[in-house]
Amino acid sequence: MTRIAKVVAFAAPLLLGTLHASQVPQRDAAPRPAIATAALVGTVVTEGANPRPIRRVVISATLQGGRRSIMTVTDDDGRFVLGGLPAGAYGVQASKPGLITAYYGAKRAGRGPGVPVVLADGQRVQVALTMMKGGVIAGQVLDQQGLPAANCGLQLLQYRTIDGE
Repeated sequence: MTRIAKVVAFAAPLLLGTLHASQVPQRDAAPRPAIATAALVGTVVTEGANPRPIRRVVISATLQGGRRSIMTVTDDDGRFVLGGLPAGAYGVQASKPGLITAYYGAKRAGRGPGVPVVLADGQRVQVALTMMKGGVIAGQVLDQQGLPAANCGLQLLQYRTIDGE
């Protein structure tokens, strides 16, 4: 018994020292994850003189660097809410079949990535996106006899006048 008492008496300070050391926070501990309290809210409407809300549009917000992407769908009034976002810069886009994809802050329809929306913790930012209908070019390529031409190339070009030329 005396031998066991001596081992316990010797080991007790070591055990207490180990317990105490584990309670001290580590200097190089991993940073805590960002608090996701920001929100992105907005509407999607048609282009034109009388804009109308567009329902069932897929809204995607991608954290700059492509590390995280969150999606939602607009309601019947073209409204959406993306809540619980961590602070950061987000690229926002709206897409729906039959319409040209819209990027928040883009100067031309269908041309991304647009302007990022910067969110801080707890901030609620309102955005508006405008979408336009897609176009279709249809036709038939005929040869000199008026018959459908086979194995011919077709190229669509956009001509623009710049500085009068």
